[in-house]
Amino acid sequence: MRGGVGRQAWYDFAMRWFGMIVFLCASLARGGEIWPGEHWELREAGEVGLKKEKLAAMAELAGGRGCVVKGGYMVFAWGEQSKSSDVASAMKPLISTLMLMAVQDGKIASVDDRVSAFEPRLLGKNEGITWRQLASQMSGYGLVERPGEAYSYNDFALALYYDTLMEKVYGEKGTEVLKKKLGEVLGFEDRYTFEVFGPGDRKGRLGI
Repeated sequence: MRGGVGRQAWYDFAMRWFGMIVFLCASLARGGEIWPGEHWELREAGEVGLKKEKLAAMAELAGGRGCVVKGGYMVFAWGEQSKSSDVASAMKPLISTLMLMAVQDGKIASVDDRVSAFEPRLLGKNEGITWRQLASQMSGYGLVERPGEAYSYNDFALALYYDTLMEKVYGEKGTEVLKKKLGEVLGFEDRYTFEVFGPGDRKGRLGI
């Protein structure tokens, strides 16, 4: 595995956020047909069968800020809720979600299709890179390994993944894709963007 100093810390950070996302989705899936309006309706943790002290312990472990939803109600939150900032590697599963939506919409025929069908500048061994390999960090992009040969935490490949998906597949800016496919559908309440550091600075970094 390749990677520089601090990669493990970033990985740990991303996994904590990913865990929060999974927990949130699971809570929504188990809930009834109750959906928030413009703002979340609040309930105490005990009212929906959760223990506040357990949630507080989870918040202490995760750090930062976050929230827990159960049955369509907001039941616990920590940190500054309305602030949107960079969530680092937690954006990777979100980009893959948008890629899978593109497959569902017929914009990409299969996750095993070559990315070079949309980005003809990929030549040589890079011509064989698939969407699945970009999503799983197995592309070998910019490395000596061929696609599918080795895992690498590869920011260059992630940039290729994001740029090609948004600009060539969807044909729109990333924030617009995020808005149409997820933000408006799920009713994101606060500011969200794929340009958290401003236009032209590290496109694809998610602020939410």
